[in-house]
Amino acid sequence: MSSWGDDLTVIEQQIANHNGFHSSIQRSAEVDRARTELLRGKDQNAELTKSCLNKLEQEWDSLQKASYQRSVQLQELRNIIEEIFGQIMWVNDREEEELVFDWGDKNIDVYIPQKQESFSKLMSELEQKEIQLNVLKSKVDNLLRNNHPASDKIQAYMETLQTQWSWLLQITKCINVHLKENARYSQFYKEAREMNNKLQKEHDNIRKNFSCDKSTALHNLLELQQGLERERERLTEQREMVQQLVLKSKSIVRLKPRNPDEKVTGQNILVQALCDFRQDEKTIRKGDEGILKDNSERTTWQVTGPGGMDMQVPAVCLLVPPPNPLAVSLANKNSQYYEAILTVWNQLYINVKSMISWQYCLLDINRINSLTINMLSKMSPEEYNSIMRSLEMHFQEFKKHSQGSELFGAEDHKLMESQFTGATQHYSKLVVDLPAYGQCAPCCEIHLLNITLHSRPPCFRLNSLKSLLKDLLKAEDVVKVYEARLTEKETASLDPNEVQKYHQVLKVIIDLEQKQDLLNSLLVDLNKIQQYNEQMDQGRYRCIINLSQYAEHVNQLSDRWKRIHTQINNRSDAPSPTERLLFRLELLETVQKDGETCINAIKNYELELAVYSAGLETLLNIPIKRTVLQSPSSSISEEASSLNAHYLELLTRSSDYYKLLMASQKNMEELKTSSVIQTSQYQCNSLQQERDDFLKKMATMEQEMMRLKKLEDELSRIKLSLESELRLKSQLQEDNERIKKDFTQWKTKCATHEELIRKHNSERSGLESQFNSVNAEMERLRTQLKETEERYRLLSQNLERERAEMQALRDSQQKELLRPQRKPDGATKYTQTDLMDASSLVFEGVRKKVTAQQLHDCGVIDKVTFEQLMTGQRTVEDVSVDIRLNLKGTGAIAGLAAGPKGKMTFTEAKKQKLISDESGNMLLEAQAATGYIIDPRANVRMTVEAACLNGLVDEADKKRLLTAEAACVGFRDPKTGKLLPVSQAMKKGIVNQEIALRLLQAQEAAGGILDPILSVYVSKDTAMDRDLVDEDLYQALNARPDCYIDPDTGLRARYVTLKKRCKADLSTSLLLLPAPEKPMTVQGLRHEVSVSDLVDAKLLQPSDVDHLREGKITSQDIEHRLRAYLRGSTCIAGIYDEANDCALPIYQAMKEGLLRPGTTLELLEAQAASGFIIDPIHNEYHTVEEACKKGLVGVEFKEKLLSAERAVTGYKDPGTNNMISLFEAIERGLIEKGHGIRLLEAQIASGGIIDPKHSHRIDVDVAYQRSYFDEEMNQILKDEGDDTKGFFDPNTEDNLTYLQLKSRCIPDKKTGLVLLPLYDKKKMQQKNSTRKRRVLIVDPESNKEMTVREAYEKKLIDYETFLELSQQECEWEEIVIIAPDGSTSTAIMDMQTGIQYDLKELLAKGVIDQVVFDKYHSGNLTITELAYMITNKTKTLSKPLRSSVASSSFASQTTMKSHIIKTETVKSVESVSTRETIQDPSSTNTAKHISSMSIKLTPLVETIEEQNPVGAVFDTEKLEKISICDALKRGIIDSITAQRLLEAQACTGGIVSPENGRRISIQEATRLGVLDDEMANRIKPAQKAYIGFEDVKTKRKMSAAEAVKEKWLPYEAGQRFLEFQYLTGGLFDPELGCRRSLEEALQLGWLDMRAAQKLQDTRHHPKTLTCPKTKLRISYKEALEGCMTEENTGVRMLPASTVSSRGISSPYNLSNPGSASGSRSGSRRGSVDYSLSPTSSSKYSSFSYSKTSFSSRSLS
Repeated sequence: MSSWGDDLTVIEQQIANHNGFHSSIQRSAEVDRARTELLRGKDQNAELTKSCLNKLEQEWDSLQKASYQRSVQLQELRNIIEEIFGQIMWVNDREEEELVFDWGDKNIDVYIPQKQESFSKLMSELEQKEIQLNVLKSKVDNLLRNNHPASDKIQAYMETLQTQWSWLLQITKCINVHLKENARYSQFYKEAREMNNKLQKEHDNIRKNFSCDKSTALHNLLELQQGLERERERLTEQREMVQQLVLKSKSIVRLKPRNPDEKVTGQNILVQALCDFRQDEKTIRKGDEGILKDNSERTTWQVTGPGGMDMQVPAVCLLVPPPNPLAVSLANKNSQYYEAILTVWNQLYINVKSMISWQYCLLDINRINSLTINMLSKMSPEEYNSIMRSLEMHFQEFKKHSQGSELFGAEDHKLMESQFTGATQHYSKLVVDLPAYGQCAPCCEIHLLNITLHSRPPCFRLNSLKSLLKDLLKAEDVVKVYEARLTEKETASLDPNEVQKYHQVLKVIIDLEQKQDLLNSLLVDLNKIQQYNEQMDQGRYRCIINLSQYAEHVNQLSDRWKRIHTQINNRSDAPSPTERLLFRLELLETVQKDGETCINAIKNYELELAVYSAGLETLLNIPIKRTVLQSPSSSISEEASSLNAHYLELLTRSSDYYKLLMASQKNMEELKTSSVIQTSQYQCNSLQQERDDFLKKMATMEQEMMRLKKLEDELSRIKLSLESELRLKSQLQEDNERIKKDFTQWKTKCATHEELIRKHNSERSGLESQFNSVNAEMERLRTQLKETEERYRLLSQNLERERAEMQALRDSQQKELLRPQRKPDGATKYTQTDLMDASSLVFEGVRKKVTAQQLHDCGVIDKVTFEQLMTGQRTVEDVSVDIRLNLKGTGAIAGLAAGPKGKMTFTEAKKQKLISDESGNMLLEAQAATGYIIDPRANVRMTVEAACLNGLVDEADKKRLLTAEAACVGFRDPKTGKLLPVSQAMKKGIVNQEIALRLLQAQEAAGGILDPILSVYVSKDTAMDRDLVDEDLYQALNARPDCYIDPDTGLRARYVTLKKRCKADLSTSLLLLPAPEKPMTVQGLRHEVSVSDLVDAKLLQPSDVDHLREGKITSQDIEHRLRAYLRGSTCIAGIYDEANDCALPIYQAMKEGLLRPGTTLELLEAQAASGFIIDPIHNEYHTVEEACKKGLVGVEFKEKLLSAERAVTGYKDPGTNNMISLFEAIERGLIEKGHGIRLLEAQIASGGIIDPKHSHRIDVDVAYQRSYFDEEMNQILKDEGDDTKGFFDPNTEDNLTYLQLKSRCIPDKKTGLVLLPLYDKKKMQQKNSTRKRRVLIVDPESNKEMTVREAYEKKLIDYETFLELSQQECEWEEIVIIAPDGSTSTAIMDMQTGIQYDLKELLAKGVIDQVVFDKYHSGNLTITELAYMITNKTKTLSKPLRSSVASSSFASQTTMKSHIIKTETVKSVESVSTRETIQDPSSTNTAKHISSMSIKLTPLVETIEEQNPVGAVFDTEKLEKISICDALKRGIIDSITAQRLLEAQACTGGIVSPENGRRISIQEATRLGVLDDEMANRIKPAQKAYIGFEDVKTKRKMSAAEAVKEKWLPYEAGQRFLEFQYLTGGLFDPELGCRRSLEEALQLGWLDMRAAQKLQDTRHHPKTLTCPKTKLRISYKEALEGCMTEENTGVRMLPASTVSSRGISSPYNLSNPGSASGSRSGSRRGSVDYSLSPTSSSKYSSFSYSKTSFSSRSLS
């Protein structure tokens, strides 16, 4: 027997050869001849012959069986090799596709999404291929078990398939890496380009909007300064983004070298292997790096690998790792651009600041220069000193800010200094002259004294006194000047140059020695007058002058002189307070620099940590929870700021102290001056007494007195003038106010008149539009009348002509009748034989001819007409005119009155988008159903087939139009071949009722129902009699439905309505529909909305569209009426902070610590999903992008809010890129169901479901009809159960629906927006945590449990007992009752008994007072407390006020509907058990009782027995117990599952020792080798869940639930730990070292009811583990249930294996790094070692093979 073939060609040849051989042995002449010869020799030796025959037959049979067996084996070999070869070719095809794919940077934004989609399809195909390979392997196993003789061939093919399959799986993992890295590459460049554009816009914006010059007004400069500061904040935000791009750029791969045109010779470009690859004896392993030598071939690269070996490696297996110089350069370019913008900003800011200080300096200089001595005398010293201080301050600011300013040069500085000096000198002169101006009276007295002394020469003493007084005044002036100069500089400057300059000024002042002679002369004069006073004659009358006062004055001046010396010397020698603080300032700057350096280092570390976390997320494909922690940089910044604040405070205090000292010194000097003046006045008075004796007779004194009197008179006159001016000014102000009031009134009246004018204009416009429409209608009617008259004229002419012809024909016939009268015998014979044949009288129908008999049978012509036809009295042509409507109908709408010729087919109108496709198709169907497709331009009618051939209709519409044409010619019965009318075709399912009704309506509008057999129109009644329509169709046609779409409005309309709007063409008389006008639209949520869409959504009536078209209403009117559906949103707009009495945006409230981040995100998502993010301060609506730019939301929420906003704009289906609604996104898994329900509920509560396709809101019922959600979702949204309670009330901590949360809101008084109030916690009483318990009644006879209500409804208890027991489980809710008249009232209702109380009625009747009512609405009184007060006060009444109780429902009222606002449940605290007899509950006199029943309270949750966690892994292949870490090392379990299992151990008591089951700490487990260091660090938080989290304030040990609540433990991790603890026996209390049930946790406040129910619902615990045996995703509870328990130690072991128990190896499940695999000799394919994300391994499995299998081990 020959060998078995190696390929299909050889095997086919062998089969052909063997078939020939097998055929040849079916009948052999040689065998027959041998058999004959043996038979011939039978007589000679019978036994021998028989034996030989038997042997021959046996050999012959064996040969045939062997041949047949080989035939079967050859067929099996061919089939199996063919199947294996087919799979190999499929794998090869997929491999070649991926190997030739270009992973370069060309069109990366295009091919990435396409490749992701194709990769997803490839993985799906691999999944299907696994199933096929499993079947194929079963076949191979059967052949091998049956010892097929070609087993080695089969096995070789299977090994080849195994190698190819393994290689393809490795390629998929390389593809996955490329997809991720290239996506990051694309995203980086996209973000970098966007950032560059933003920076360019920012640069242009700053340059354009913030330039200034000397002509810029001061208020504009101040606005520019504020704008620059806001720009600085925006630049600060962009800085983080620029830095993140710089960090990202370092991890971006290089794609340029993947381009063959990019020469790499001599560049030493490194490449990294993504998998193991072997070529001959050369190997490069995963992670190895090499040097790219040649990339000229895109699919294969020449690489120098480890050890310097050159090899050809597929490009898909290689990655050009970071850094990417181009990416780094681009990021650095953005960074440099950003720094350049900062430089521009700094320069502009310096320019603005210098201009502001310059403007202020000019204002101060002008003000000082305008001062006069008179003005200064009227000011207080502090007032005019402040003017000078202001000038000095602004001058110093100008000098400081103008240093780097581009707007001021050296000349500007000199000019400003000269102006400043001039103003200072002017001010100093005024200050010096001020005392002299105030002492005019003493000067007058000195003048009078001079006169007296000159008149009395002997009076030397008086001359000396005169000299003394003059010197006193001179000395006083000199001292005042220096004192004034010393008091000018009230504070020191921060600028050292200014301090040095002031020192120079002090040195100049030291010219005081030159004035010493003045003081010496003053002393000499004083000595002289003292000598004269002593030498007076003792005998004469002595007029002694008291010189002690003058001496004291001189001494005071001397002291002041000395103090001036001392002050100048001190200021010249000692440093100023500012100088003493300068070295501290330098120290502060050092601290700030060090602080900034530290802060930058911390921020860089945090950014690097964020990048690492992002990379870790990408690698593991799992979200990593980031805990919001206080950054150390903020603490350092706060310390630096505090230090700076302390320093500024010290500097300010020192300046204030210095000012205080100077002010005190100045006050002291002023006090001294006033003292000297008083002394001088006293002395002058003394002198005046002496002088009076000498000057009584002098006329000069009287003249002086007269002059002074005149001056006083003049002063009085001036005062009177000023008073009159003041009165006039007051009067003018009053007049001004009156004029303003009158102006306001006139303005109001003017506005009212303008409003009236506007209304009149609007009405006028409406009337004008109506008038125009009426005129247009009249013109249309005139035209139609003319057309009708013309048609009537033509028809009359034709009729007249036909009548003449008929008259002539009649005359000729009468003549012929008169001839036979001459032969009376033959008259009877002629009458009987000359009647016409009815079948020869043929009329032209719609599509074919019809006889007169047929027309008579169907009732189209009556008997008289028929007889006239038969006798020849009337012709066919004559009768055809009468029955034209039946024969031809009125015709269908032929086309559109549009286009250059005014005529257009509907097909052309569709192509030019003049009408919608659906409307055009319907109108074409109407043509086909009424006979023919019409070409209005050529006035030609065609069948559908002919119309398709001539291009009159599209080929795509042919099938639809043939169906419509069948309504005219009949539908072909597929079974009998008979023609059927529409009704019968509908019954047989050939056409549906909607289409049938539409086609029949078109026929009816054309003349009646078209009989397909006769091809004529008949009435509906006749059609029903002839079975053309049935009863249903008859009734449907009578209902006159809107079966067609109006091309103008897009609304539904009847065909006859469309025909009435048509105009007849004058040349062809065809009906043409007017061309549609521009679609009428209004502004929607995101784009324009067609008015027809609003009608479809039942938001407008069709009549409104007519009114809009006629101009009776405007689009603005519709927008205003439908504002809630088109634009606005009644969602929760912001927060009302009761403590501070202010409104806040939601994000701002979170930043101020009023809201939690989770609550903030929920409320903002509700806003985004409802249309807009709302600014409650300015009453503005923004998109998410706009809100982020304005700071209404933070960047940390941006992505999630953009996702929520897609509920408005629509989601994209990843498969089709079509827009889908929110519910469709939920169905496709794009949005988590609970999250989607929350968004839908927010939309409903804020105005309605948003239709993303049409950009407006619709009612829930309309949304349901449009299939925007299914029945289940509709029920969820209507029931308001726990599924929709996705929002959190921060005041009461209740879980509510969005509608319930809105009901607790208040309107903003200014804007009317809805605000969520945050009550002042100091005023609110803490609400008790309540839980609901059910009261159950147990009937001892039946042992059946029932609720209180069930017992009451079954009349087992009376009403009073029902009320008493119901109070133990009462659940009060606040509801709003809407009466039939539309009025509303608030009530509270017990949801158990149905009792409700109207609060306004109770308030009016005095049951509750206003104080209680206000307390309840402010939140200071709970609903339960209010209900308790009401029930206690109403017990004395005969019945509850405005209460109602229903036995079958809680509050079923037919005339009122109520909305639940808030709910509070009261817990019952004790059991009730009574045994009393029961009477009829209807009796009002019976006592309350319960007979033979017990009442019990059901527990909240079920308890779980304490049990051990999963402690080890059982290897089912090696049949041994191993630790979890060992299982991880063996590749049996993945790292995530290992971490979760060890976390469960750590948080429930410690790490389980697999040897003995003992629980040990993490440290001990690490020491014993049960854990490695890396895993120990990862599970440390879980250990704290057991030993407790220490409260830093109270030093108390907190449980895991408390740590989650206090934000010390991330929510995801905390939830896992709580699930692990609950499943193993209860939550752990670290304080007491015991377990707690859920009820106890609720009582302790660890959990709320929602969290407890989530833990209790173990069926929905998240599947966070991968089963190590099945490789499917499982929860921890399922892992516990699947464990085995070791008898001796009690250790729970989770079964595991390296090969999945579900079949062939999965492309997602290749995590075992254990063994290596081989590859074909010389093949460029090899094995790889790479694992995809563990989350992808849920659906795939592997199958094992005896030698080389498809398991994951072979792929490592």
